[in-house]
Amino acid sequence: VNPMQIRQTLFLLLSLTLLVGCDNRSPMARRIESLPGLVAYWDFQGEDHLRSKGNVEATLRGEGGSLPALVDEGPVSGRSLRFDGDDYLYIPYAETSGLNVQSGEVTVVAWVKWTAEQIGFVAGMWNEYEDGGKRQYGLFVSLPHYNGANQVCGHISRTGKPTPPFPYSIDYSASPQ
Repeated sequence: VNPMQIRQTLFLLLSLTLLVGCDNRSPMARRIESLPGLVAYWDFQGEDHLRSKGNVEATLRGEGGSLPALVDEGPVSGRSLRFDGDDYLYIPYAETSGLNVQSGEVTVVAWVKWTAEQIGFVAGMWNEYEDGGKRQYGLFVSLPHYNGANQVCGHISRTGKPTPPFPYSIDYSASPQ
C-alpha cells in the first residue's frame, strides 16, 4: 500500500466527516429542502434570515423597515418570527413571478402558534386592493364564514377575481376540525 494513497484517503474521510458534521439543520429542515419541486421556504436561519431557500429566491420585507422579532424557538429550525399584531411581511409583486401558480396546484404549509382571536392571513399570493385584486392562493386563520375562530382555511382563486356575486373569493379548502 502506497503511504500517499493512505494520506489522501484519510484526508478525504476527514473532509467528508467535517462537511457532514457541520450540517446543523434539523432532520425536518433537510427533508423539506430535499422535496422535489420545492418553490420557496423560509427557516429564518443565518444572517439573511428573511431570504428563502428553494428554487425561488425571495426576501421578505417589513413595512417601513419594521420587522417581527426573531426568536429562538420553532419546530423546523429552532428559529421563528414573533408578530406583535401590527407587523406583517411582504414581497414586492414585481419579485414574485416564481411564486405565481402556473400548474393549478399549490401547497402552502406553515407552522403557526396562533394566540390571537382576530382574522389573520398567514401566507400566500393574495392582494385584494390593487387593480381589483390579484388573488391566487392564501392560508387564513379564523375566517368567520368558514368554521370560525382558530380554524385554518386555505383559499384558492381560479381567476384571481372575486367569486360572483361576492366581493371576495369564496373558493376554499378547510380543515375538518
